[in-house]
Amino acid sequence: MIFLHGSGERGFNNNMPLLANDIPKKVYNYIKKMGAGVLVVPQTTWSADMTGWFRSEFQEGLMQLINKIIVEYSINRNRVYLIGLSNGASASWYLAQKYPDLFTAVIPCSGYVYNEGKKFLGEKGQGRYMEPTDEEAKKLLNVPIWAFHAEDDPTVNVLGTKLIVEKIKKFEGNNVKETIYPEGVVVPNPHASWSLAFKENNVLDWLFSQDKEKVGWTENNYEY
Repeated sequence: MIFLHGSGERGFNNNMPLLANDIPKKVYNYIKKMGAGVLVVPQTTWSADMTGWFRSEFQEGLMQLINKIIVEYSINRNRVYLIGLSNGASASWYLAQKYPDLFTAVIPCSGYVYNEGKKFLGEKGQGRYMEPTDEEAKKLLNVPIWAFHAEDDPTVNVLGTKLIVEKIKKFEGNNVKETIYPEGVVVPNPHASWSLAFKENNVLDWLFSQDKEKVGWTENNYEY
């Protein structure tokens, strides 16, 4: 289980991603209850901009880390999961479409499909996002995804989630679903859709019920 934090947890104190919200603790307790599993909570360093997980060196380092852990801990490659919040959610969308055979299921909260070379959209004060492409959507057709967002998110426009889910369904992808919270529901911070998404265990029940072996996935020889 890989957990990617948001921009606010960048830094040099690796406790920050663990303390900024209670999601890693909830995931840890859930895994502990299940009896087996490895939770990975990496951190990007602070920078003046808000790139975070968008920096290529961190993406490369993250993939090296994931592969190292898979080998050293004899991880079942049919059960590799990804959760991302905010900047980490956008990175999760990116990684899922770049390595669709690696991740068993993905939960992006308050993100959009990041990719280099794409322009940011969105009016000032209404959040920014990137418009998903047909190519990105097609790569995500077979990846189980449950995306969360708030309608009134001021940091990342809800279109970041709505448009990619719409595109995936347009190409007849049936493994994606979204939960969009109405205005005024996610308080006090409408950006923090994860505060409601993980309030109950059903989202983790769904995540860990996904198993590539059960649904007969086939590898396409992507280089991780």
